[in-house]
Amino acid sequence: MNKILAISLLLCTNSFAQSIEALDRELIQMDKQIKELSDLRAKKEADLENCANSVKNFKIAGISTLSLTGVLATTNIVQGVQRGNVSEEIDSIQTKRYLANKPKEESGKKEKPKTETEKKLEAIMTQPLPENQKDLENLYLWSESYVRKNPKDIPEGFSSKQFQMLKVLNEKGSDLVNQEIKEMKIEEEQKKQQTAAKASTESNKESALEKEIKSGLVVLDFGANWCSHCKALDKKLEEVSKDYPNVKIIKVDIDAEKKIASNYNLLKEPVPILIFLKDGKETDRLKGNPKEDKEIINRMKKLQG
Repeated sequence: MNKILAISLLLCTNSFAQSIEALDRELIQMDKQIKELSDLRAKKEADLENCANSVKNFKIAGISTLSLTGVLATTNIVQGVQRGNVSEEIDSIQTKRYLANKPKEESGKKEKPKTETEKKLEAIMTQPLPENQKDLENLYLWSESYVRKNPKDIPEGFSSKQFQMLKVLNEKGSDLVNQEIKEMKIEEEQKKQQTAAKASTESNKESALEKEIKSGLVVLDFGANWCSHCKALDKKLEEVSKDYPNVKIIKVDIDAEKKIASNYNLLKEPVPILIFLKDGKETDRLKGNPKEDKEIINRMKKLQG
């Protein structure tokens, strides 16, 4: 009986020992997996820190594709670490890291080469002025030629650069400055003459019209090209005026002859309007296009008086 009990205890002991050994093996395997995961987590945390440092190096005002992809990669890493899905993020991180560091030429977009004019403009705006007087004179003449050809496409601050060139040339005793001053005065005088000539032409035109208004019997027909009622009134006036050959009919475009219209306070009035004058003095006026010709005829008779 004692022998059987001893054998039973021995079998139980062996079985228990084998179980312990199996558990030890499983614990060792789990320790390896834990270490691998810990190492991977540490690596990803290092990647996170590197990406964060890269993002700091970019200026917010001019954020580029590189910085944007860095931000996206960083966000995904943070989310992956927080979720614990470490293994699922590895491929994503490597892909985004490649995209973030991908050379610009691989994108297939090449910058358009600058023209000689663009290069010269950039040099004027960014580089110091030439020390040599002749080179500076040539540069100024080129800049002035550019301004004349491209008056609507002048870079900001370009005029200041031109003034700076003239100032330096004046200090160097260049004759170019005196020539430019003379040309500027000539241009200014030509502009004044053109303005005066235009004003004189307008004045003479108005004077002739005013002279015509001041004498005799006159009907001023104020209208506009866009006004359909004005055209209808013109036809009626033309028919009525056949019976009054001594009355002058003068058509006045209210848009073109604002001064004349202003003299009769018509700038804010709707057209058509007829003003009846005797020796320059108003005797009557008719607003709008009358339904019957007799409204015009009655005023014509009154004008003849």
